[in-house]
Amino acid sequence: MAGSKALIQDGRFSTKEVVELTGCTERQLDYWYHTGRVTPSTVSGRESQSGEQLRWSYGDVAYLRRVKARLAFGLTLDAAFRAADPAVLPAPADPQLRGMSKEETAALLYYGTSS
Repeated sequence: MAGSKALIQDGRFSTKEVVELTGCTERQLDYWYHTGRVTPSTVSGRESQSGEQLRWSYGDVAYLRRVKARLAFGLTLDAAFRAADPAVLPAPADPQLRGMSKEETAALLYYGTSS
């Protein structure tokens, strides 16, 4: 990878590297960034037509890979972002999960519905 030396030095990925690692397109990343769906770790300078240099952390890449996997599975964009974000998953003690089978619980956590 051409920018691997810079990656090792600052621990951040360029948008082109993120495209390679996640399977997302530059256009997707740009759209998601400008609509507020994703926030890269660092934004500065000039990298592309948008005029900003985006640098993505390891956590950003992992999150984008989860989003991309859920989109490939057929979830809508909103559902994919919700399902990929561990901060919005219900806690195991959530009353909504009581009495549910493992399959129903997994479906609720993954899709947002148990049916």
